[in-house]
Amino acid sequence: MFAYCKNNPVNHADPDGNWIVDAFFLAVDEGEFSVSRKFKEILETEMLTGIDFRPVYTIGDDRIIAYQMVCNNILPPVHPLTKLELEAEESVTGFKSYTIESNSPTYYTNKILNVGKDFNRSFEFYGIGIYPRQDVIVSQSVRKLIIKNKIKGIDFEPVFILE
Repeated sequence: MFAYCKNNPVNHADPDGNWIVDAFFLAVDEGEFSVSRKFKEILETEMLTGIDFRPVYTIGDDRIIAYQMVCNNILPPVHPLTKLELEAEESVTGFKSYTIESNSPTYYTNKILNVGKDFNRSFEFYGIGIYPRQDVIVSQSVRKLIIKNKIKGIDFEPVFILE
């Protein structure tokens, strides 16, 4: 079972990592999050898959203040039952971005169970304008971990898996 993780406003972590980050946010175009040292340690302890970490520094200071968490696994395209609406298409490259019709679930085939990791990015880009983003799809293990640790600012929507 997978859940969709929406992007949310930024809440910065304590530079010493004394508390779990209150919220995640999606970076402009790559499904990247800023996480505290403590939350990074929790994810590493759980040995969750599909993510890498990069240190975040403040200009002029060599202390790590947070970590950039990057989802490195891309899922196959959504199932055709997912009601996608084309938002933008670039004529030279063929790049496309979409929205999902209101109240339409996101569907994947059961292939997602074979290629899915704990953290994933959608194949499709969503949104309009110059910064469409890939959705972040997380496993049920990630969802439970976030709920257990009372991390705020993340909404989950179900993803339906078809045979």
